[in-house]
Amino acid sequence: IEVREAGVDLRQRSVRVGAYAMRGLQAKLGRDKEGGIEFLNPPRLKAAAQESPPAPAGEPWRFVVERVELADHALRFEDRTHSPAAVQTLALDSLTVANLSSDPDAEAELAARLRINQRGVIEAEGRLLPMKPSGNLRLSLNQVELLPLQPYFGELLNLTVTRGLLTAKGELSFAPGAEAPKFAYKGSLTLGDFNSVDKVNAATFLRWRSLHFGDIDVASAPPSVAVGQIALSDFFARVIVSPEGRLNLLQLTKGSEQAAEASPSASAAAGTPPVAAEGAAPAAAATPAKPAAEPLPVRIGRVTLQGGRVNFTDNFVKPNYSANLTQLAGRVSGLSSQAGTVADLELRGSYNDLAPLTITARIKPFAAKTYLDLDAEVKGVEMAGFSPYSGKYAGYAIEKGKLSLFLKYRIDDN
Repeated sequence: IEVREAGVDLRQRSVRVGAYAMRGLQAKLGRDKEGGIEFLNPPRLKAAAQESPPAPAGEPWRFVVERVELADHALRFEDRTHSPAAVQTLALDSLTVANLSSDPDAEAELAARLRINQRGVIEAEGRLLPMKPSGNLRLSLNQVELLPLQPYFGELLNLTVTRGLLTAKGELSFAPGAEAPKFAYKGSLTLGDFNSVDKVNAATFLRWRSLHFGDIDVASAPPSVAVGQIALSDFFARVIVSPEGRLNLLQLTKGSEQAAEASPSASAAAGTPPVAAEGAAPAAAATPAKPAAEPLPVRIGRVTLQGGRVNFTDNFVKPNYSANLTQLAGRVSGLSSQAGTVADLELRGSYNDLAPLTITARIKPFAAKTYLDLDAEVKGVEMAGFSPYSGKYAGYAIEKGKLSLFLKYRIDDN
């Protein structure tokens, strides 16, 4: 630790430091099973501490540190609220702050570089008002691994992430708000080299080379989400129907299976109106419903898909049925939550590498009322593969044959 050009003015109640430098700090921080921070818990004293007399009234102390330099710091954080404990390592390569002051209007300049879990690198640079706090920072995240962070979301999902790298670059601004801090982010984000396993079926569920979000503009006050482009490339998805007839897509979150099983009985119970007993007083008038909240403004300029493959397996029928959609590619443009907007969808691929598949549609995925105008065409599907279904539901197997289908499908709930 080094302090240079320091001075204290008792009359003016001020402290001024020319430079403060610190190197080589090694620290270990823990979170116990109850959620308390072990490093910060004060010791428990047997005797009650005497109350200190109130400080004399006067001007608060003021401080200015012209330059702060931190380097070669390391922190190991163990979170024991999870089992096994979630361990994160942070290495602060460098942190420089110029003009750090207790003056609320004093602007400081910050530059920092740190490594998270050895591989990931986070860099920040910009100006901020530490006492408010508010500021504008240029952020860069490179190769931040998802695997060490899995304990924080894995307990909620029937999904295990085996790998994934997060990269982002943009500008972050933040400031105090009336009820909560306000923030905004503009930039890009990429989740690459991602792979996940379905815990229920013990099979690969989702995998892709790159999922990129470009021209992001997100704000909290007023809330809004805008993304210029989303690109998914070289992706694979596995859709499985279990021997019990359950679809893995509906079992992603823990508890979703029980909710799906409970919903029919709940719906049946809700559909039976209560019968009032004879002589009972009339029920009170229903409380008027609150006006619906304004939908979150969402705008996505363009979504592109390239190099996709989807594997479908139905273990509910005997013998089991499987099929592959390959060479999937397409785009969706004009997605928006603004009333009256319609998005265009184009998708093409191949069924079992033999039958070409084409889908075009106009959709309103954010609208309160359903709207779909779809054209689908598939040519030369081998029918013999559908024998498990024809045998189960019609009592006959299919020896051979080909199917070509052109479908126009329209839903307009207006």
